[in-house]
Amino acid sequence: MDMQPLAEKFSKAKNGDHPGILVPDDSDGDGKPEFTTHSDALTPAFLMRAEAKSNLRLVEGVDASIGAGSMFISSDPDAPLAFDFNDPEKVQMLGIADAPTVDMRMAIHELDTFVPSCENDDKCQANYPDTPVDGDYIWTTPAWSLERIIGTAGYFAYGKVAHEDCLIFGLPKPKCDAGVWIGPHKIPSPPPSGKGGPLGWTQFKVLDYHVPGRPVPVGNVPRHCSGRHSRPGRR
Repeated sequence: MDMQPLAEKFSKAKNGDHPGILVPDDSDGDGKPEFTTHSDALTPAFLMRAEAKSNLRLVEGVDASIGAGSMFISSDPDAPLAFDFNDPEKVQMLGIADAPTVDMRMAIHELDTFVPSCENDDKCQANYPDTPVDGDYIWTTPAWSLERIIGTAGYFAYGKVAHEDCLIFGLPKPKCDAGVWIGPHKIPSPPPSGKGGPLGWTQFKVLDYHVPGRPVPVGNVPRHCSGRHSRPGRR
C-alpha cells in the first residue's frame, strides 16, 4: 500500500518553520524517489461495507395551476444519507492485516554543538522556556531540535518536582557523600550549594573518594552539578 502522501503531509511545513517529522520520499528533489513510504495494513482482500439510511422522503402535493405532483425532501438538509459508524454491523472493514506495519523515514535534527547546563548561578534558577537566561542554554536553541525536544520533555516531567534524598551518609551525620536534592531544601543533609532552589531545580552530589565497602562512582561525573533540565546531550 503506497503511503507516499503521508511523507509529504508530515514533512517540512510549507508555511512555518517546523522541519517536519517525516523525510519526503524524494528528499533530494530530483524527481526520482529514493524511498517509498508504504504499509501492509490493507491486504488484497480489503473490502469496506457501509450501510446507510436515506434521509430523503417522497412527498406528494397538488399545485392548482398544474395538478398533482411529487418530490423528495430531506429530513436532514446537510446529509441526505445517515451512517452509523458506531454499529459494527452497519460499517465493516475487511482485509486488514492482523499486525499492520508502516515503513517510513523519520528525522529529528540534532545540534552539532554542546549545550551547557545553566548551573551554579542564582540567575539560572529563573531559566524557564518563557524567560530564557542569556543565549547559551537550552531555551534559546532551535525549537524543533532534538536537544530542545528532550529539554522540554524533561521540563514537563520534572518542572514541578520536589524531592531530597541522601543516598550515602558521611561522618558525622547529617553530612552526605552522595545524594540528590530537587526543589526547596528541607532535610538535615545540605545540598552541594548549601541551599535549595525552586521546584525542579536539581542538585547532585557523588562520591569524590573511595571508602572500602562503598560503591565507586562509574564514569567521569562532576563532583557537584546543578541545573534546570539543560543538559540534553552531546552530538
